[in-house]
Amino acid sequence: LTAKYFGETQPQTAETIWYEATMPGLAEELLWRGILLAILDRMFTARLRLANAEIGYGAIALTLVFALVHGLHFDKTRNGWVLLAPERVIEADGPAHEILQRCDGKRSVAQIVDELAALFVADRAVIEGDVIEMLDDLVAKRLVLNAA
Repeated sequence: LTAKYFGETQPQTAETIWYEATMPGLAEELLWRGILLAILDRMFTARLRLANAEIGYGAIALTLVFALVHGLHFDKTRNGWVLLAPERVIEADGPAHEILQRCDGKRSVAQIVDELAALFVADRAVIEGDVIEMLDDLVAKRLVLNAA
């Protein structure tokens, strides 16, 4: 397959196949659910009881950070920003990328609109309409949470 799709002329060795099948996932598991979860659980000692199970706020914080880190990223193949969602990828080019990049939970929609109006030197009302339309669409598809 690598020869067909990526131009590889030599077949992959068993060692390479084994590494690619196991190591990236193991490294991520050790980092996210090992080291970072332990650190965050020590930082956030309070617990939440949900369905007779205790969940630490560290686990909740880790889940949010994990989603942010894995959700919006630059895809080299598409040469553009993409928003990852279960079983789909949404390309975020130009203004869409600028909007999503600012959805950090700290900025309000009004602040995002102000920044984009300054960036694109455009009428604020037009930018506001575009931003709200895009965010409403993403909220309806459950790809972005409405923090209001």
